[in-house]
Amino acid sequence: MNSYTQLTIEPRYQIYGLKKAGFSQTTIASELKVHKSTISREPRPNIGQRSGRPKQAQDTAKARRLACKNAAKFSAEDWIQVAALLRTKLSPALVSPANGA
Repeated sequence: MNSYTQLTIEPRYQIYGLKKAGFSQTTIASELKVHKSTISREPRPNIGQRSGRPKQAQDTAKARRLACKNAAKFSAEDWIQVAALLRTKLSPALVSPANGA
């Protein structure tokens, strides 16, 4: 519980189901081995049109992640070059920037 990782779809469904069943945030947190603040925050930033459903929460989180400034580390031109190099079947070591590719 010391390092942060984003929730995946499975824990989102578990949180949704356990909340619907009436379990407390503390109980859910200890069951999923996450901090109880994760449980309290989960529905809020990811609420969709149908009030925090797990699938919509996952889709919203994924869209936010893709929209962040770090999401586009490679341009379309970079990916075209990667695809071309893969077609040549050269090893990654031969096409790495350190070798002047």
